[in-house]
Amino acid sequence: MKKVLIVAPQAYPPKRGPGGLRALGFSRHLAEFGWEPTVLVLDDRFLGSSCDPSLRDRIPKHVNVVKVFSPEHFLSAAIHQTMQFVRRSNKSGATEASQSASPSEKSTHRNALSMFARRVAKNFFGDDFYPGWMTATVLAGIPIAREADCIYSTSPPFGSHIVAKWISRLTRVPWVADFRDPYAAGAYHLRTKGANDAAGEARAIRRERGVLAAADAVITVTDAMDEIYKSHYPEIPAAKLHVITNGYDEDIELRTIESSLDESPKPGSTKLRIVHAGLIYNVNVLASLCEAINILIREKKATKADFEIELIGNCPSEHHAVFKEQSLSECLVAPGIVPQKEAFRRMCLADALLIEAGATIAHYAIRAKIFEYMLARRPVLGILEEGPMAKLIRDTRIGYCVPASEPKKIAEILERLVVAKKSGTLAELIADAEFAKYNRRLLTQDLSRIFDSIVRK
Repeated sequence: MKKVLIVAPQAYPPKRGPGGLRALGFSRHLAEFGWEPTVLVLDDRFLGSSCDPSLRDRIPKHVNVVKVFSPEHFLSAAIHQTMQFVRRSNKSGATEASQSASPSEKSTHRNALSMFARRVAKNFFGDDFYPGWMTATVLAGIPIAREADCIYSTSPPFGSHIVAKWISRLTRVPWVADFRDPYAAGAYHLRTKGANDAAGEARAIRRERGVLAAADAVITVTDAMDEIYKSHYPEIPAAKLHVITNGYDEDIELRTIESSLDESPKPGSTKLRIVHAGLIYNVNVLASLCEAINILIREKKATKADFEIELIGNCPSEHHAVFKEQSLSECLVAPGIVPQKEAFRRMCLADALLIEAGATIAHYAIRAKIFEYMLARRPVLGILEEGPMAKLIRDTRIGYCVPASEPKKIAEILERLVVAKKSGTLAELIADAEFAKYNRRLLTQDLSRIFDSIVRK
């Protein structure tokens, strides 16, 4: 059996989030297609709140996971722990308002501290890169790569490609670079929050061009991303570029679905339970959703009691403020960050699943959570601009798409969902959904073919 070294520093369990599910899914199925994986990851002691210990159960026994120490993350963790100690020491002098803060507000405070600590470490060691972790990972990866036939790296973080590039260069082992998101071309302004940084963008473009040139094969997750790279880097041979979408792992998620069937909302229940899992990047989506609910209330087509909006994950104060401003606070449920398995369970218990994307993302990206949504077999409410994700929802017939700028159309979809909920016909709305081609096993076979092709060269 051939061997592959997978470089996935913060994109593999127990790191929570859909990014890690891609590398996990590939590692689970590669052996079936003749490839034995070893995965290089960041030591999970440094993952902080992004660590979900329950995800360790999803790593197959045949996958060898090698943990790497990171000086930068060690510093970040030390800063975070120090700030927590100071905060606990000052607790006795806290104001009544801070003592009575809601769980979601306290979670926001803790996340702010963690983000501050990471920012200090990042600024100290340099933008975009962690040289200590990268050096340690290169040193750990070289002896593994010498016994391997192929190297596979996945980003973000982009540093994983730089690590894989050096390992490949030092061992002469062929290498595949997988971009879950663009690093520079067409996306630099998104990573820098729109900052005017021409020098930084030019540096990022050079780094990305260097990775594309050095890799033996490059993978993107959408046709739109593929076109971005072809147009920005015409010197890169088109034959080097491949598209493998994200997908779902049916054998894992069906267990969650089956365990939730007995708890599914019964037909005739008045509440339409709309669930969103993960971060909401565009708060305007929540504003439009609330406005749509209020349209139905004003037209006497629904009441507040007909809606429950559950936001799983970090729910910052500005999200609460949107519901408060539109007098819909009682409709909001914010359970906070939960283990991935619990998030799947809550998706399965939903009546509809919310997904969003603003114009800056929608033109090239597909939120990875949409593939987790598929197997929940609940209608998807996509409040997003036109792009590959809207096309996917329409092509697979798993739900509805409408821009955030059209709350009246959102209201029409909500009314349809409320009627279907009360009549017990929600399942009929996506009865003919077609998404089997996104099964991760089939996608892993495509990946193995790319591995085979560069090894033969």
